[in-house]
Amino acid sequence: MGIYANRFKSAMYSLFDRAFIPPELAATRGPLILHMSDTPAEIYPFLYQLVTLIKPAHILHTGDVADNYKIEKQNSQLSQYQQSVVPFLNQLVKISGAQLHVSPGNHDDLPTLMKLFPGEALKDRTIQLYGKRFHLMHILENQREEPGYYCFGHQFQPASREEDTRILLNGLLHIHVIDVETWQVYHLEYPPGTNKFRKMDRNPTGL
Repeated sequence: MGIYANRFKSAMYSLFDRAFIPPELAATRGPLILHMSDTPAEIYPFLYQLVTLIKPAHILHTGDVADNYKIEKQNSQLSQYQQSVVPFLNQLVKISGAQLHVSPGNHDDLPTLMKLFPGEALKDRTIQLYGKRFHLMHILENQREEPGYYCFGHQFQPASREEDTRILLNGLLHIHVIDVETWQVYHLEYPPGTNKFRKMDRNPTGL
C-alpha cells in the first residue's frame, strides 16, 4: 500500500544529515498531511529538515513526542521532557506553518501538552481533514469499524495496511506523507539509530 522510500537511498542521505524525499513526492503540489510517532529528541533536526522540504499543511503526531525520555517509568525526567517537547512542537509549526494535531502517548505528560493545546480533547480522537476521517491514537486498540485513516504508534505491529474502508498507518515504522490531491500515501524512513534512541528493539511490543 502506497509508495515506500528506498531504504538504501534514505540511509545514504542520512549520512550527510539530509532527508530523502522520493521524486514522486517532491513533484506533488499538495496539500500534504504528515504523520509521525514516537520521536526521540535526537531526530528532531531530521524532522525539522523534512517539514522544511515538504511544507505539510497538517502534522499528525500520535504520541511519545520525546521518546528518549520514558517519563511513565522515570518521572524524574519530566523537566528534560518539557525542555525538549515545547520548543520541538513550536518549531515544527514555525517552520512549516502547518496545523498540528497531537494524541498523547504513554510517555507524554498530558498537562504539558494541554498547555500547548488549550481547550482541545487530545486523547484518542477523530478529526476531519479534506473530507476524510483521521482517527488519532497512540495504541491501536479496540479497532472501530468506521472508515478512515487510523494513525497510531507505540509498537511495531500491526504494520501499515489497507483494509476495505480503513487505512492503518503505523507511525513507529515509518513517517507517512499523504498527498491530498491523489490520496497517495508515502512511507518515509526514519533516520538510522531511531530505535536505539527510542530504547526499543524490534519486537512486537512497545515501551
